[in-house]
Amino acid sequence: MLSCIIFIFSLAYADTDCDKSKTLESFKSSKQIILNQVKQLSLVSSGVVNRGVSLNNIFGHNFKLEESDSYIQKLQKLNEREDGIAPENRTLSYCLKKLKLKSYQNELIKISKEFNNLKIQLFNKNKNLNDLFKKSLEVQADLPEFQKELQKESIESQKIKKELEQDLLKSEGQSLKEKDFVKKEIIAYKNALIRYNIELIEKKLDNIKALEEKINYLSLKSQNLSLLSKEPSEQKQLEESFRKIDNIWLEVTQEDLYKIFNKKFSFSLPVVPELPRLKESSRELESELLELAKKREEAIFQRQQALKELTNKEKQELKFLNELILNINSLRSEYFSKLETHYIIRKILASEYLKLLKNEIVSSPYRVISFFYSKFLYVNEKISRGREGISELVFDFFKLLFIIFLFFSLKLSLDKIYTYLDDKQNKAINYYRNVKSLKVFSSFWVRIKPNFTDIIWILLIQFLISNSYFRDITILLKVANVIFISRVIKHLVILFLGSVSKIDIKSFASFKKKAKLTSEHFSNIYLAYFLTMIFIEATVGKVYIYSIFNIIVVLFSIYRLMNAASEWEDEFKTYLERKFSGVITEKIDFLLKYMPVKVRAILIFVSIVLLSALDIFIKATENFEISKKISANLFKKQIENIEAEDGADKKIPQEYKNEFKYNSITNFNEYVVSDKKLEASILLEIHEWFEEKSDEHSVVIYGDKGIGKTTLLKHIISNLEIEETSKVQCIYSKMPSKTTNKESLEAYLLSLFGQVCQRDKFDIYEIDSKLDKKTVVVIDEAQNMFLSQTGGFEAYYSLINLINLNTEKIFWAMSFNKYSWLYLDRAFGRNQFFRNVYELSGWSDTKIKELILKRHQKSPYKLSYDLLINATRSQDEMDRYASIESKFFKLLWELSRGNPRAALSLWVSALSRKNRGSFNVNIPKELELSGIEKLPDDLMFVIAHVLKHENLLSVEIESTTNLPKGIVRNAIKVCLERKFLYRDERGRYMIDISSQYGLIRYLRLKNFIYGS
Repeated sequence: MLSCIIFIFSLAYADTDCDKSKTLESFKSSKQIILNQVKQLSLVSSGVVNRGVSLNNIFGHNFKLEESDSYIQKLQKLNEREDGIAPENRTLSYCLKKLKLKSYQNELIKISKEFNNLKIQLFNKNKNLNDLFKKSLEVQADLPEFQKELQKESIESQKIKKELEQDLLKSEGQSLKEKDFVKKEIIAYKNALIRYNIELIEKKLDNIKALEEKINYLSLKSQNLSLLSKEPSEQKQLEESFRKIDNIWLEVTQEDLYKIFNKKFSFSLPVVPELPRLKESSRELESELLELAKKREEAIFQRQQALKELTNKEKQELKFLNELILNINSLRSEYFSKLETHYIIRKILASEYLKLLKNEIVSSPYRVISFFYSKFLYVNEKISRGREGISELVFDFFKLLFIIFLFFSLKLSLDKIYTYLDDKQNKAINYYRNVKSLKVFSSFWVRIKPNFTDIIWILLIQFLISNSYFRDITILLKVANVIFISRVIKHLVILFLGSVSKIDIKSFASFKKKAKLTSEHFSNIYLAYFLTMIFIEATVGKVYIYSIFNIIVVLFSIYRLMNAASEWEDEFKTYLERKFSGVITEKIDFLLKYMPVKVRAILIFVSIVLLSALDIFIKATENFEISKKISANLFKKQIENIEAEDGADKKIPQEYKNEFKYNSITNFNEYVVSDKKLEASILLEIHEWFEEKSDEHSVVIYGDKGIGKTTLLKHIISNLEIEETSKVQCIYSKMPSKTTNKESLEAYLLSLFGQVCQRDKFDIYEIDSKLDKKTVVVIDEAQNMFLSQTGGFEAYYSLINLINLNTEKIFWAMSFNKYSWLYLDRAFGRNQFFRNVYELSGWSDTKIKELILKRHQKSPYKLSYDLLINATRSQDEMDRYASIESKFFKLLWELSRGNPRAALSLWVSALSRKNRGSFNVNIPKELELSGIEKLPDDLMFVIAHVLKHENLLSVEIESTTNLPKGIVRNAIKVCLERKFLYRDERGRYMIDISSQYGLIRYLRLKNFIYGS
């Protein structure tokens, strides 16, 4: 694959002309460009933006904050895969490599990676500040352009003013020479218009000068803010930066509030002089007067244009101010949230805190006032333009009416959709009562239909908020969103209270009144809290007022929650006992005795919420192992007192117990397929060998004792014999304990093959050649052919050598105890000897249930779960029997760790006689392993060796552990007494199935055994 990539890469540059002089010239140019970019990025990173920097080149034209991680990953991949070289420089890099200019190529890689790393830092910084850094830079970048426009306009206005002043001097001289009174009046009016124009330009210049000063001020504050946006690493620096940002915020907001309240909305523009009233008139004078009227109209138009320009500049100034204040608010909030608690407490307790609060309260109206002020300027400018401006206002008004109409139409449409869906649902449920999916939908619809339109509005508002077209009404949309959510909360509270209360015809009216009152309390708390928070966040940010109000509302909400919970305490308690009863509720009841009344009610409420959430989680993930474990342990807690009495098993008939003895089954009607894929894989390996599609002729199965290895192997043999009766034969045998030398192994194998070979000589090739059919040799309990001592692996080595010989007619299948196999694997490895190795894992709870019920159904006895049902008191369950049965078998699965032999043993321990024809099902009896940690290491060492070999004689334990005989015998005695080990009819010691997993867990913890 790598060679292909290199080949394709080489083709891409195969035709590239790499002239040395041109390449070096290109390198110098590219180097200078990248170094300039690095310099610019360094400045930007420090919070300084100059005119030579394009933010679009850094962030891209379609930058989205939520995709910051994607941009960062692309740059990191560029550094890793392309040595940081940008696409436009890859041809240069290729030529430098081709011309063997390694030092130049390394320099190009170095500066390219430096540039990419700086961009990564900027993206990270901007992401951490929630896009504040980019917005601050944009303000800095826009301000110089606006300044440039103002300077250009100022120069042009100065030039026009100068020309007008010269025209006025000439006209004044002409007026002095003129003798005719009427003509003198006309010239005087012309001069008045010139003076008006000069005065208008002076007003514009004054406003431009004031605006330039303001822009310089804003630019300085914005730059200071950018410099402060570099998050300090130490808490003291953070506190100092926060103090500086707070001062900037206060200075900017207070100054601009003062300016808005003291501004003359007309901008003090001069009034256009009225036309002179002349008694005498002639044709010549009439034309003069018409010219004067035209000039007056031009002056009026210039005044309107001046007012429009000044209004636009004022709006632009307000835009910069608002953006700057928004950025300051965001940075204040960000830094305030990162300040340590002790600093905030110190600030609250300081004498200046009241002053800080006062400053926030005084400054809070700024954004609201500036919003209405900008709208006032807009309307004022339109009105001043006369008919044309008023027409535009009327158009805007109708546009606003259209938006209102659109929302109103949408409301009517949603109401119609709601009515249509409700009617369809009612008709469908009447016609198709027994359709399960329809019942589920109907149940869901009944719950959401009171808030159907509210939910649609919430989704729609979220979409509108993200659309820039509705930016001016974002706050209104947020307010509407809060109102709709509060209505949903109100309904959810009623639903919850209805679910925990027993409602009948008599109690419905009182419940409705009580529930409505409680739900309104919670809805109003949410409404008041979030509406206030929206206003505070939009005006002064999440700092002093916000934090105080937040604490007050949270405390008040807790107080209201406690009051509401105490009002519903009886209903909560009844529901808790009915739904989650048993030991869990008994422990909660015990805890409640020591709690105050208000706290007691809230504790019951929290218990209901947590247990309900856990119940939903378990139901949603019931097929996951972790969920089953949680469910099993909760069920165990509920029924921990329902245990069969000692000696109860004696009343269980022996013939019934015999059905649950764990012997490999011979009647495969009772066989349970625990893992279809595993069984199919093993059969596939054998079939591929049989059909000569594969040379592999061995397979190993390993697993815990009692996991079903023997039964699985016998079932595989049975399938082979049915499918290939005439073409294959199977030999099954258990390895004798302990077959540890070569001679005993060969004697064992000779006995397997019978008359095929000579009795006094073992030759695997001779055996292979004389076999009539292909033969599958199954050796069960193969762990019996080794002892972990000197010379104890001779038989194991010999069998491995035999298996790896190129025989044609023999397929070897062996089973090992899990911890024997793991020991051999760690000690000698397996991959060079066995290619096909399969682990048989624990069964699922459904397979354990199937195994037990198949055997139980052979008996005439019935099972009763009444004791468990009464213990859980689960009266609200639709199918109590099925639910309790399912929970019981999950518990059995958890206690047995999915081991079928352990599950069978635990099943019998859980039964007690109810009457002649039925058994009570109780909690299964586990072996008590308490105090195991106090037992000596020598004893645990003995257990570990028995587990590793599966079965040992006492002398074999002595030889493998190298422990003195007395210590070994004492260890065996203690283990037998505590039922850690048992002794079979051959005198061999094995781990008791009931204690197996507890011992394994402890031995693994103490590192006495391998594997997991």
